[in-house]
Amino acid sequence: MSKRPAKFLTMLALAGAITVVFAPMGLSAKGTAAKSPAASAPKQRIFSLSQAQQNSEILKVWGVPACVMMAGESPRGLYITGFTGDGLGSQMGLQVGDVILSLNGRVLLDAKQADNVLARMKSGKLKAVVARAANVAGGITIISPTIIYTADPKMQADIKVASASGGSNSMSGGQGLSEPSIGALEDYMFELVNQDRAANGNLPPLARSRTLGALARKYADDMKKRNFFGHDDPDGLNPTDRARREGITSSVWENLAMESGNRNYRALVQRGENQMMDEPRDNPHNHRGCILSTHHHCVGIGVSVAATKVYCVQEFSPDSLP
Repeated sequence: MSKRPAKFLTMLALAGAITVVFAPMGLSAKGTAAKSPAASAPKQRIFSLSQAQQNSEILKVWGVPACVMMAGESPRGLYITGFTGDGLGSQMGLQVGDVILSLNGRVLLDAKQADNVLARMKSGKLKAVVARAANVAGGITIISPTIIYTADPKMQADIKVASASGGSNSMSGGQGLSEPSIGALEDYMFELVNQDRAANGNLPPLARSRTLGALARKYADDMKKRNFFGHDDPDGLNPTDRARREGITSSVWENLAMESGNRNYRALVQRGENQMMDEPRDNPHNHRGCILSTHHHCVGIGVSVAATKVYCVQEFSPDSLP
């Protein structure tokens, strides 16, 4: 994170215009919100990140994206709100209220991504990492159910066809994705920023600024084109200089992330956001502090992709910029 015109460069690490509905998780098996418990009830540890339920055809469960507050971390996963039949979820001994954090090491964000992961798996051992509410007040237990998974070729084919046709899970798998939608990646990072604000003190969501977004996209493209990474560009311009050059007179705070790996660009974007949020708490001058600042009103997101590398730029401002 950098505040113009400072040249301070911290150790940089990784993280649409859609509305993220955030509420304490209290869902029944049918997915409807349960009545609020008495004031003396234990502190809630599982929070929904959306009320848009999805059906996993392979797990045979309904679920919503959620995060789990435990040991100073807030991993995301798929919160099970109900079962649609006797399927893989039942075979693993899952229950309503469980949060599936990963399948064979692949982090899950929603039910469609679960299908996408399983559709690419061969038959063999399947291990899940699941967060389950413990009997102790507000406690969380991590379990790792493991079964032998038998792939269903017909089901896998159906899932892959849905993904290739641009279904809601088409960005989730990311394997072999050669021409990503930059706009979709920027939308995703914007969503993650506001999800992290909601999950850490229920902070109000930031507005999306097209002006800051254009600034962020231009800088992400410049870092890719000239193969550099840092708040100061090769011409010696810092975030303040670049903002002024674009006619922006407001104060701007900048977060940068660069991640590389396989061609799952969406996962690389998420990794960047997660690593920024894993920085020390209660430090207003690091990336996490910038994302969670109560002084910021809006944010612009810029993403650029080069082969197996993703450049991400977040530009924040305390002013209301269109």
